[in-house]
Amino acid sequence: MLAEGGVLVGYGMQDFLESGAPSSEAGRSLTLFNKTWNVTGASDGTCRSTTFYDINVRRQSHPEDYRQDAAQLLTLMAEGKVVPLPAEILSLDQAAEAHRRIAKGGLQQRLVICP
Repeated sequence: MLAEGGVLVGYGMQDFLESGAPSSEAGRSLTLFNKTWNVTGASDGTCRSTTFYDINVRRQSHPEDYRQDAAQLLTLMAEGKVVPLPAEILSLDQAAEAHRRIAKGGLQQRLVICP
């Protein structure tokens, strides 16, 4: 449950859309969040809100903020406070399969191809 005054940050919408889920599901979710917990605070008096983080938009619209975000993320990773999902390592002869899986969508981690 989101605490009173909390902010729900959504990200990863591209993976959701590429998973094959209908775009109407994404639209319904966004509408629900923005209606109940909009950027000015919740309509239920709890001051909850939502925001959606799109790294590509942020990089273009706020390059300095993006650099600070990236630096903070790298620091948290170096400290072991954020641990990304391990990438799956594939051999070079599995490259075609890797491309098929990426094109299919729905991956929760990145694929790494090593010779």
